[in-house]
Amino acid sequence: MLSVIRCVAVRSEAQLVGPFVSIRCLSETSGSPDINNIKPFNNIPGPNGIYSVPYIGTTFHFKPFTDIPALDITLLQKRLHTQYGDILRFRMGGEWIVGLFHPDLCREALQLTQPRFPIRFPVWILRKYAERMGIEEGMGTVNGERWEAIRKPTQHEILRPTSLASYSPKINLVADDMVTRLREQDTIDDTLLTLYNYAIENIGMLFFNSRLGCLDGGKTADDIVRNVVFVFHALEVDIRSSFRWYRYFRTPFYNKFEQSLNTLRSILQPEVDDCISLYHTHQTEGDPGAIQDTHCLVHNLLSGGKLTVEQINSFIIDLFLSGIDSTPFSYIWRLYNGCPVRNSGWTIQNTRKNPVDGGMSDNGPGRPLFREQ
Repeated sequence: MLSVIRCVAVRSEAQLVGPFVSIRCLSETSGSPDINNIKPFNNIPGPNGIYSVPYIGTTFHFKPFTDIPALDITLLQKRLHTQYGDILRFRMGGEWIVGLFHPDLCREALQLTQPRFPIRFPVWILRKYAERMGIEEGMGTVNGERWEAIRKPTQHEILRPTSLASYSPKINLVADDMVTRLREQDTIDDTLLTLYNYAIENIGMLFFNSRLGCLDGGKTADDIVRNVVFVFHALEVDIRSSFRWYRYFRTPFYNKFEQSLNTLRSILQPEVDDCISLYHTHQTEGDPGAIQDTHCLVHNLLSGGKLTVEQINSFIIDLFLSGIDSTPFSYIWRLYNGCPVRNSGWTIQNTRKNPVDGGMSDNGPGRPLFREQ
């Protein structure tokens, strides 16, 4: 069912209960599943022979050996699904991928109690970057207990909508500023860039209680946007790559990726450092009013006391990049689908805006964003 579930990729170390499970998994996990009627990993249907040889086998799936364009993983999955059914395995580079193409199989895999934590494919370029720079790996690249150590203290802040209520006054200041600026101009030359700048300013207030000065554009905003766009392009290229030469020696592609991330870190790290310094100053002085006025995500993570400064640094930078990448496109989708009638002046806009305003709370500190909450 590729139209519903593109593919759930599970590494060979993960347990697949009924009818298949990795032999390696059974020997290495402390809590084994019900082993009745379990077949070994090698019995999962999929391409064999030359196709199972690491790296070499992957190349034979694509042109010029087939009609599948190079590294078109989606089309390859469709072909394999048609040929082998709802559960299959195939080589991708040096790794095995198990593809699940039915909701029941996906549910069964997601409900496993062993292993305790998700096992994700390593994002090699991020892992190599952290290794070469001597910094803490982010939540997106670690597994097991290292993943839990970052995820548990942060999930309250990033997963619960009510957690944003205390930030809403700060976010609204940026939104009001943005609306004022838009009212003062007749046209927007670059909608995506404008929304990128708004997202950067918004996230800066949320994370650091700091205005980064990006609504007007400028070098800082341009540097952030340009490098964020390249970083995510590089991640996509890396995920699709079968050969990652940068793991063994530096390549021009990796060097550009490293330069982009270093530029972003050089912009963000001083903000994080200032937040941490200000937090400790307020804690020493014991001024509740000052603590409330400078309330931000970094301070909340520090107050939990469960993360090291290095973990906070990596988490904030990862989340900052993800937020900047996803937020503008979410805005564009909402604006496009929320305003089907265009070039009709402010009447249509106000018709759609008034019902939204009617559902909003007064947005006082600590108040929910919507009355029905």
